[in-house]
Amino acid sequence: MTTWGMIGLGEMGLPMARNLVAGGVTVGGWDLDERAREAARQAGVTVDAPAGLAGSCDVIGVCVRDEAQAADAVDALGPGNRLLVLHSTIGRGGSRRIAARAEALGHRLLDAPVSGMAMRAQAGTLTFLVGGDEADLELARPGLDAMGERIFHLGEIGAGQVAKLANNLASLSTVMVVMEAVELGVRAGVPEEQLLEVHFTTGRSYLFHHVPAATAQAFGEARIKGRHFNAHIRGRYRFSELTDETQPA
Repeated sequence: MTTWGMIGLGEMGLPMARNLVAGGVTVGGWDLDERAREAARQAGVTVDAPAGLAGSCDVIGVCVRDEAQAADAVDALGPGNRLLVLHSTIGRGGSRRIAARAEALGHRLLDAPVSGMAMRAQAGTLTFLVGGDEADLELARPGLDAMGERIFHLGEIGAGQVAKLANNLASLSTVMVVMEAVELGVRAGVPEEQLLEVHFTTGRSYLFHHVPAATAQAFGEARIKGRHFNAHIRGRYRFSELTDETQPA
């Protein structure tokens, strides 16, 4: 059976690794945080540095925060011939740059960001949005099946990132609309808490319905800090890549 590594054992990577173990997969893992490494050990993951994972794992997932961390992870693997599966949302250009970096070291890469947030990572019901070679996807498929319930092969490297950004745009846009609607209601004299409760009827969004505390907190912080939430998420999620056909690789 294909052996897996997982670099990045945070709120997404650790439950993904746990589900691989539960699926009977031999799993190695690494994180810079010793607490995360210990939690992985407790879950049955063999903790090893990236270079060690490159020597023992057929497929290595990369589930880190941003492109810089993904680049560090690839560099730490060193030369080899492994399949890397990039789960981070770093944009089309970012995924292509990481793929080129991996290729220079002899590795192959699948662009496979995830949709579903931490609760679906824990339940093993993630959706994988994949860009890359079909043969590489088939090698990774048993592990992806252990961590999720849906896999979409969308084209070449970068296509998974485009689909993830489009999905995020739709999802987060509903949050922005709710924020504006609630703000109007508050200014008209209705308490915010009651407006949010009313929102759970016909006007609800996936994020507010499934993680209401987190989205309500984000709404409150945006108002308190005087920050435009839409500007914040535009910068974080690289939505400009959806319309810029000249986006560099």
